[in-house]
Amino acid sequence: FKEKEFDTIGWLDPLESGSLFHHVLEEYHNRAMQDPRIRQDKELAVDTIQGIAADTIRQYEEDLPTGSAFYTEMKKEDILLDCRIYAEEDVENHHRYEPILTEYRFGFEGDLILPLGSGESIRVMGAVDRIDQLGNGAGLRIVDYKTGGTSYYRVLDEVDAPPLNHKSLQPALYYLALQELAKTDTELAGLGPVKQAVYHFVNRKGDYE
Repeated sequence: FKEKEFDTIGWLDPLESGSLFHHVLEEYHNRAMQDPRIRQDKELAVDTIQGIAADTIRQYEEDLPTGSAFYTEMKKEDILLDCRIYAEEDVENHHRYEPILTEYRFGFEGDLILPLGSGESIRVMGAVDRIDQLGNGAGLRIVDYKTGGTSYYRVLDEVDAPPLNHKSLQPALYYLALQELAKTDTELAGLGPVKQAVYHFVNRKGDYE
């Protein structure tokens, strides 16, 4: 964590809040991949994710202190509520997808080059928040978590041309990158083609879409 003086106004800026959520969701799905019961039982799912969130919040409180105990408590309640809603929706939809990888990193050795046509190419790297296998073996889905609003974002799937606004460039590139990686990566081999790249808005700012 970066060094930070006491914040007398609020606690956790958008970047810090996003990092907290990403850590909680990564750990939640890692545990659920080890214990499939978690995604089939709402009470167990909520207990799991809120326990992870509480531990993470305590660590953030130690490293990012605030002078406003009232605001901090409000923020903590918001986080735990968002986690509860996330877990409940995850259980409700568990039959539609199965998370298989979290924080999937690629291209950091400079080894992933995507052709653009006309002799042009682009070198890409990144870290996918989550990769799901869609229900009935329909293929793979790329999931990128967002903790802000939904303005200017959209879904990309195989029937769409890549979106043009800059905020949608990330899933478009991830989509193309994993299409290429799925041909050779043993973690992805045999799981079907990449079908979707989506943003998942994980709190009330994004209406949990």
